[in-house]
Amino acid sequence: MADGEENQKTTENVEGSAPEITTGRRVLRVIAVLFMCFLIFCAGSYLFMNRLYDGRFGYGTWVGGIYATGLRPSEVTAILDEQMNAGGGLPAVVMLIGRDDHRLAIPTEELQIRTSYAASVKKVYDAQNPLTWLRGILGGVRYTVTPKTSFDLAALENAIDQWEIFDGTEEEEKGVSIERTSAGYRLVMQAAVVPLKEEMIRAASEKISGGEYFVSLDMDGSCYDERPVTDADRSVLATWAAIEETRLPSLSYLIGGEQIPLDASVTDGWLLTGQELHALTNGAGNPAAAGTGAEDKDTEEPDVSGRFLVGGESVPLPEDARDVNGFAQCADGKLIFKEEEITAFVDSLCDRYDTLDKERDFVTADGRTVRVPAGTYGNRIDRDAEVRWLTEAVKTRASEEHTPTMLHEARQLGNDDIGGTYIEVDIGKQMLYYFVNGRIDTQIPVVTGNHSRRCDTPPGVYDIYFMQRNRTLRGEGYVSFVHYWMAFYEHYGIHDATWRGDFGDEIYLTSGSHGCVNIPLSEAGPLYQKLSVGVPVIVHE
Repeated sequence: MADGEENQKTTENVEGSAPEITTGRRVLRVIAVLFMCFLIFCAGSYLFMNRLYDGRFGYGTWVGGIYATGLRPSEVTAILDEQMNAGGGLPAVVMLIGRDDHRLAIPTEELQIRTSYAASVKKVYDAQNPLTWLRGILGGVRYTVTPKTSFDLAALENAIDQWEIFDGTEEEEKGVSIERTSAGYRLVMQAAVVPLKEEMIRAASEKISGGEYFVSLDMDGSCYDERPVTDADRSVLATWAAIEETRLPSLSYLIGGEQIPLDASVTDGWLLTGQELHALTNGAGNPAAAGTGAEDKDTEEPDVSGRFLVGGESVPLPEDARDVNGFAQCADGKLIFKEEEITAFVDSLCDRYDTLDKERDFVTADGRTVRVPAGTYGNRIDRDAEVRWLTEAVKTRASEEHTPTMLHEARQLGNDDIGGTYIEVDIGKQMLYYFVNGRIDTQIPVVTGNHSRRCDTPPGVYDIYFMQRNRTLRGEGYVSFVHYWMAFYEHYGIHDATWRGDFGDEIYLTSGSHGCVNIPLSEAGPLYQKLSVGVPVIVHE
C-alpha cells in the first residue's frame, strides 16, 4: 500500500509542472520573435539608410565644420573649397628661405598650385559604415579634413636650380676670405656650409604639398652640409684675428658736438696691403694666395713710402714683411700701419672743420644766401699737434673722446662756428641786425664806409675783439670822440656818431665813414650793453 501511495504522489507532481513548462516556452518564443523583429528592423533600417544616403554622408555627420548629412562628397568638397578661397585663397608667391636670409620667391602661378579638399573628403566618405551611422544617430560624428595641394614639381626644381645660392657652390668650394667694404674689412664665410639642391627640393616639395607657402629650409638640417675647414681657411682666419687686434676699442674726435669715430671704416684703410708692399719692394714680396686675399675695387697704383707702425713702434718698412692673404705682415704675424695715413686723416679733419681764412655761404636777415669773404673769425686745428697725438693714440690703442688742439678758435667748434648769436651788417641795406639764439633782437640803421672815396667797410667774418667807453678815434685827417667803441677788425669797429643826424639809405655812397660802422647814440648804448668780446660780426654787401 505504501508503494501505491508513492506512485500516486509522483504522478500528481508531474501533472502539476506541465503548465510551468508551457509558460517558459511561450516566453522564449516571444523573445525569439522580438529578436527577429529587431533584426528585421535593423536590416530594414540599414537598407533604408543605405538607400536614403546612397552616395551621401550619413545622418549626424560633420566634415571640416560642415554639416554634411545627406550631402554628396563633391558637394562637401565644393563648400570647403569655396570657404578656403573666400578666406584669401593662395598667396601670390611661395617663399623659400635659406641660411643667412637668402630668399627665393616663386610665383604661385609658375608652380601651377592647386589646392582642394576632395581627397580628404573622399577618405572620410569611404570610411563610413553602419557603426559610424549608429554613432551619428546617437550623438553625431565629426571629422577633421585638410586640403591636398598639388603642383608642378618640374617648375619647383627649375626655380631652385636657378637660385643664386648655388652659383659655383657645387662646382667649386669657396673658402673663407676678407673683403673690403665701406665699413672696413669683413670676414666672408662663403662656404662654411654648402646648400644641397636635391634635399632642398625634397623639403620644399613636402612643405608645399602640406599647404605651407612660407618655407624655412634653414630649419631642415638635411638641406645643408658642413664644409671642412682647410689650411688656407686657417691662414685667413689668423689674418682676420690680426686685423681685429689693430682696431681701436673706443677712440673718437669730438668737434662742435659732432663725434667722429675712428672705427674700422677709418683705421682699416691705414693697413698696408699686399699690393702696396709689392709696389714698395718692386715685386719682391710673396704673392697672396689666389682667392684668399682682401678684395678692393680701387686698383690705382699705390705710392706708399715713409715710416710705419708695427706693434706700437714707429719703424721703416720691416725687412721681414711679406704678403699674406692680401696684407703686409711681419714674420710674427703683426700687421703694418701706414703713418702717412694718420697724417692724411688729420689733414681731412683740417679740411673739413677749419673755417678760418675760408669764404663761406651766409643766410642774411631777409633770407638771401650770400658769399662772404674770409675774415679774422674761424677755427684752425693744430695739425702737427694732432698728428703727434693720433700717432701716439694708435700706438697705445687709446680709448678716448678727444677734442683737437686749436691754433685759432672761434666761439664754437664745428662748421657752424658762428652759432645763433651774432651781428650782421648789411652794406647794401645799410642795416645792422643783432641776432640772439637765431632771432633778431635789435635792428639799427647805419652808415658804413664812404664808397666814393674807396673807404668801404671790408666784407668778411670777424668778431668783437675789443670794447671801450669814451674813446677818441684818430686817423688820417680826423679825430673823433665816441661814447661806445666796439672793434671787430684792425681799426674798424662799430661806434656812435653824434655828428650825424641821419642814418641808413644811401648816405654811405658819398658821405660815408672812414670805414667804421656808424650808429645813432641812442642805439649804441643798449647794443654795447648786450655785446661781449667774441661775438661774431658778419659784414656783407
